[in-house]
Amino acid sequence: MGFVERNLIHQGDLKTYQLAAAAALKGLDPYLPENLSALAGRSVFPFVYPPVALAMFAAASSLPAKTAAACWMWGKIGLLGVLIAVWSKWFTRNATLLSVALVAAFGWNASAQWDLAAGNVAILECGLIWAAFACYLAGWRMRFALLITAAACFKVAPAAFLLLLLVPTSSATASPKRFVAALSILGLVVFGPTLFGPAAHYQRFWAHVPDATGQGVANPSALGLATLLVQMAGLRGNAAGLVASAVWIAYAAGLVACSLPLLRCAYACRDARRWIMTAVFLYVLLLPRPMAYGFVLLAPAPLFFAPKPFDSAAGRLLLGLVLAAQGIWRLTSNTGDSPLVTYAPFLLSLCVWLLVVHEHRVTPASTSPRTTPVGATH
Repeated sequence: MGFVERNLIHQGDLKTYQLAAAAALKGLDPYLPENLSALAGRSVFPFVYPPVALAMFAAASSLPAKTAAACWMWGKIGLLGVLIAVWSKWFTRNATLLSVALVAAFGWNASAQWDLAAGNVAILECGLIWAAFACYLAGWRMRFALLITAAACFKVAPAAFLLLLLVPTSSATASPKRFVAALSILGLVVFGPTLFGPAAHYQRFWAHVPDATGQGVANPSALGLATLLVQMAGLRGNAAGLVASAVWIAYAAGLVACSLPLLRCAYACRDARRWIMTAVFLYVLLLPRPMAYGFVLLAPAPLFFAPKPFDSAAGRLLLGLVLAAQGIWRLTSNTGDSPLVTYAPFLLSLCVWLLVVHEHRVTPASTSPRTTPVGATH
């Protein structure tokens, strides 16, 4: 309750969503920051989601500010509770509800609490993506594709998960036609309004997306860390950006190459759950702008793989405590964020993934007794 009371009226992203919807209803361009600032009477964050996302916030724009803020925050808290229960029951192995809850609430510098305080759509997006994964696990690929398409209507990047349609699992064959159909639907829904209709005269929605290299603690990504290291080496300006981008590309290529044996094994095993967790890990580790609240998506994946020495029920609880410790420390510490704390979500995620890859090289999943059949709950 204390967290809600402290942050309820300070949800900056939610205010931007409401202002953008109100601007569109008044016939103004919601992608011009000056229009939102004029409605708010002060500077606000720009609106950077596709026009289709405006429809969701049109009703909220007419509600009293405190009512909308309370509904938005409590709705996401309820959704996070549902996700914790679902993750614990169907998407982790031998992990207790407590360990899942610890990671979800405090993991990655308290990623979920970043989202709640900011009023972002990350937990809603996370709910849509994991609902899609549940459909994928059941072999319902068209429902999976539609839910991922819905999730991508905000930040577009979740469309990368549609690549899972191209791999066979024990419950479904590869679906290239559905992949093409889903991409076509997404393109029409996201970009169609920018070409015709009321939104055609708007400024392009991506025009004010913040630079991924300049977000600091708000974007603990590989690209952000590369930028910091390049700047510490003395480079500045465009040269620093170019070198940081080259470092990030080399890192991405190296990570994919390192993960290839595990990907080949996942293909051979046809284990839908393993594909899901692999995709989530690589998505977060490769994304240039996961943002601090984007790491909540990753919550069950480390507990699913739980590499040694965390490969037991007690070990998974210990892993949950390790991942939660950084968030608890950050919330209780009054000191400024050091680079180590800032990039802890990325660094810890990368370390866990490298442990997973290393363990796979030692004990391939295809022969490991820890492989979980599709349909098993743990």
